[in-house]
Amino acid sequence: MKQKELEILDLIDVINSEKVKCCSEILQLTEVFARKYSELLPQMPYNINVIDELHINENGHSRILTKLLQFKNQDGRYEILESLLQYIANDLHCEKFSKIKISLPEITQEKCRIDLWVRDSSYALIFENKVYDAADQEAQIHRYIERTIQENYKEEKIYVIYLPSYDKEPSTQSWGKYKKNFKDRYANVSFRNGILPWLKKYILPNVRTNDKLLLSAVTQYIDYLEGIYSLRTINNKINMELQELISKQIFKENKNTKEKIKIVESKLKDIADLQGELNLMKDKYQKDWLKEIRETYKADFPEKTIIVKKVGDFSISLATRSGNGLPWWGISSKENTQELRNSIIEIIVKNMNIDKRSLHGNDPNYLVWCDTSFENGESRLKKLIEILSAQ
Repeated sequence: MKQKELEILDLIDVINSEKVKCCSEILQLTEVFARKYSELLPQMPYNINVIDELHINENGHSRILTKLLQFKNQDGRYEILESLLQYIANDLHCEKFSKIKISLPEITQEKCRIDLWVRDSSYALIFENKVYDAADQEAQIHRYIERTIQENYKEEKIYVIYLPSYDKEPSTQSWGKYKKNFKDRYANVSFRNGILPWLKKYILPNVRTNDKLLLSAVTQYIDYLEGIYSLRTINNKINMELQELISKQIFKENKNTKEKIKIVESKLKDIADLQGELNLMKDKYQKDWLKEIRETYKADFPEKTIIVKKVGDFSISLATRSGNGLPWWGISSKENTQELRNSIIEIIVKNMNIDKRSLHGNDPNYLVWCDTSFENGESRLKKLIEILSAQ
């Protein structure tokens, strides 16, 4: 082996060793932080937030945003949608969004797997929600753009809004062939630095007093987001104690302000790297989870993220999402008619004690689909096999 190649291999070993060391340090820091947080938790001031208690997932955030954007005032104007587009154009300097003219938008959530989809007569908006930093699926944005084009929208009339937790950009592979074309019709609106400031500055102060439910919803959602990002003023004292703990852990010597910023940025990168590895581990375990269920129920395994069990004329799918997304199940049939869909939904509501509002019939590939969890996904599949076998 040539000397140059040996030097490259040595460098790779050094880099890998350093990555392992960084991950180990961050894991230790999280353990120290978790212990301190548990100690301080009983001291936190009383606070009640309905959204906190519901423990919503990524889809829950999409549902809340969908309902907000669907709001119409007494004159029939979509004020909140207008405000968001103005905010993106003016505050985030994505000027192309100012050219969008709102007419009669159809605003849907999770239709065709698109988190939030706004389709109007002359434009379409694709929202991709990554509030919990789920990894981008293969060619995800590319596929959503293609699906929107199938709805007879020209490419130049389609806009993409990416919603990460912080200001993370989509992966290049998610864009497919479209990244360059959407340079001026793309906005990164993070929940921490985009959605939250927009709600506080432009939405909450302008909600009319007689729109009591809207006022309550916006207030609760702002408080919930502030809770996620440790911005609740009632927790300032505790936040200071936690930050002091972190400072002692990562600043081993006296540092000036610039050095502290550099160290914090480095730790944030280490945390992101660790999170990436944990997401890879979770994806692996999710595939193993499906594999075990597939073997138990003798189901098909067409992909690593989905299994399909045939029951008479029906096919029951159980699937996982990458990152922090919940698993889901769906029922399909060769005859996906509305009459059959309504019938299946009523059977499920009657036999499975599931709230009808949790069942989605807006995907052309399924009669119905529903989010589930890793705790009860298998039991849901078992019950679906039982009730469909009786049809």
